[in-house]
Amino acid sequence: MEYNEDKKWFDGVTWVHVCTEAGNNITKIPCIVDVYSNEIEQTVDGVYELKLGLLLVFPIGIVFDILSRLPVEDLIRGRIICKSWYKLTKDPYFIHLQVSKTIHRPCCFLLQQTTVNSEKKLVLIDSENDKWRSKEISLEGFNQDNIRLSNSCNGLICVSSNGRGLVIYNLLTKESLPLPNSDYKPHHSFPCTISGFALGFDSLNKKYKVVRVYNIYHDVEALKFHTKAEVITLGESSWRMLNFPHKVTTSSIEKPVFLNGALHWLLHREKDCSHLEYVLAFDCMKETFETINLPPVEMPENLDLINLGDTLALSELGRFNCDVNVLRIWQIVGSRRDGGRLCQYSFDKSFIHGHFNQELHLQGMLSNGDFLYKALETGNVGASFGTLRYHLVCYCPQKKTGFSLEVPDIPISFRSTLFVPSLASPNILS
Repeated sequence: MEYNEDKKWFDGVTWVHVCTEAGNNITKIPCIVDVYSNEIEQTVDGVYELKLGLLLVFPIGIVFDILSRLPVEDLIRGRIICKSWYKLTKDPYFIHLQVSKTIHRPCCFLLQQTTVNSEKKLVLIDSENDKWRSKEISLEGFNQDNIRLSNSCNGLICVSSNGRGLVIYNLLTKESLPLPNSDYKPHHSFPCTISGFALGFDSLNKKYKVVRVYNIYHDVEALKFHTKAEVITLGESSWRMLNFPHKVTTSSIEKPVFLNGALHWLLHREKDCSHLEYVLAFDCMKETFETINLPPVEMPENLDLINLGDTLALSELGRFNCDVNVLRIWQIVGSRRDGGRLCQYSFDKSFIHGHFNQELHLQGMLSNGDFLYKALETGNVGASFGTLRYHLVCYCPQKKTGFSLEVPDIPISFRSTLFVPSLASPNILS
């Protein structure tokens, strides 16, 4: 590679052509040299002058690649530096590049406060250099006391508040996109409730999709109902009806798992059920449902479906009134087409010393392979819901030890969602 100087704009800034040789062909790539970070802004042939200082003779593609690796918070703060930085964070190509790198980074956890009779808040937590930190997140334009959140997908989340329509929202950039209202009207004699909604991504067509699930009650007193669903693609004006083929658990309706191009729910299983279908999957590209069949393994009734290190897993809930001291995790490996194979992990729940071993809910896997649990204080067993206090507890499988995490300002009671901060814009993607 060689560099040919063409002209100077002002002291310290040079416009150049970078000549790259591939065989006998020589290609000239326009780029910018900013040695002294001068405050003057210029744009030549549509190329951004980013005022980065000491970025000597870097093609704009390389600059994009470098900046796409920065934390989202730094990119957002950089918007106030100059118009070029602002344009950069709005550029569709740069956003796509940034999202593609972000989804491979360690996840954060979004905690939604569930404490009764108190102001609801959202807290984003992550760790840096083994030190946990928290940041309260505000939802602009929403009453946070009555919000419902979907799963997170590539940094976007679906929000509903006070029974209003659904909105796609980026928690960090504050960009939002209201979804059209549905035309679906069930028979007037059958009460209908929205039991849940989920956000997924069709990676082939680069489209986000929202699935909304209804419970239609034909016997309210006996809680007998059938399930319907509908789907919409961001950018379209109407919802499409889906035949939701199975009844799924309440917990998985509230916390669906998006992974490998599909949304996943845990199937509701009657007591002593013998069938091997455990997981319902919705392919976001084909818009079809299928079930994941598992080997005939005896499993407990109380299970959670979670994303564990970018694989599906079934996690046993550790209850305070349970005589079993062993917690088990079944990691689902293999493709949906071939059915799932199970890898089982078992460990003694007494690994948690002190007062946090009475009720344990697996939240996910950390980047170092440790498991993150939500744990209820022993002293709060049997207490009213409004006085429960939960803590975050880490378990290291290699060392077979656990310890409580010191995370500042987390709610005393919460539900968590895996979250990857990004610049994803619902308006651009629609």
